[in-house]
Amino acid sequence: HFAVGADEYVYRHPGIGTEKFINRTAEKDADTVAHELGIDRTFIYEDAEEGWKVSRFVPNARNVDPLNQDEVSRAMALARTLHESDAQIDALADDFTYNVHRYGFYDVVVPWLERWKGHYRLGVLSDAMPSIYHRSSSLTAIALTDDRVTIEIIVDGLHQRGLYPTIVYNSNGYESVEVLQQIAPYIDIYLPDYKYSIPDLARRYSNAADYPDIAQRALAEMYNQKGSALPTDDNNLAWRGLIVRHLVLPGQTDNSIRCLEWIADNLSPNIHVSLMAQYFPPQGITLPDQLNRRLTEEEYSRVTDAFYSLGFHRGWVQQLDAADNYQPHFDSSSTTFGNEQNHVNS
Repeated sequence: HFAVGADEYVYRHPGIGTEKFINRTAEKDADTVAHELGIDRTFIYEDAEEGWKVSRFVPNARNVDPLNQDEVSRAMALARTLHESDAQIDALADDFTYNVHRYGFYDVVVPWLERWKGHYRLGVLSDAMPSIYHRSSSLTAIALTDDRVTIEIIVDGLHQRGLYPTIVYNSNGYESVEVLQQIAPYIDIYLPDYKYSIPDLARRYSNAADYPDIAQRALAEMYNQKGSALPTDDNNLAWRGLIVRHLVLPGQTDNSIRCLEWIADNLSPNIHVSLMAQYFPPQGITLPDQLNRRLTEEEYSRVTDAFYSLGFHRGWVQQLDAADNYQPHFDSSSTTFGNEQNHVNS
């Protein structure tokens, strides 16, 4: 964010490795078309080879409120301007994502899914429509609570077309109980994080001192809806339930143990827990000193010992070398991540 005289601008510097999965030429062409159509008046210039972009700064900008009919109507009017135009983007002429943006979700996504019938996976981001597609048997909503309307529309649309995937709600745990109650009829499996049990740690690492309280209420609501059972089908794929994830952080074993204690005491030790050791310090950013290293064997053993002593017996416990195996390899043609976690038998 910078200023030239009285005018303010935003400079976007490309992240390391993003050129592996973002078509910068297509992005520039799409931004140019949106600017020419009057849909995006902020775009100024993008270097498609280097990936940097300059746009006008919009003070107090925010996402559209999906519950505000006027805002939704205005947003849809802008989308209709694009859909009804004759604009073409050569770099995306045969691309699935381009067709979604040009022709609309139901005209492209659902027929595509119908070709695969029960074999699909759809990723839904909180501020972007379909973005990741794989053959699978579930639909994963990578969601914040403001996704409620999107989830309802998509799931209802799929059901109307005879498609019934397992709906997985992938969450950071910072959720509204009210919204969880509203989306309950649409969700089959909850997959939340429980990151922090210590408010000061949540404040220092995520700027959310209220995270423990909000996450605990959300987890209690998810548990009330799904219980501790995780039934599977003939292919050993879960179709209903709750899995709570916790990432053990270096220097913060007390936080991890308190998270596990809260789950055992307030929910149930029968819950499926995914205990993760895969933290590694990402390159290129400034971190608190304690986060500039990986877990030690002593730290992780202390947490896993607590896991078993508290009576947890369902879920997954990673090996300590998960920090090597669970880093994404964008420059590899093989599987993106490494080996699997150890399963804890029921």
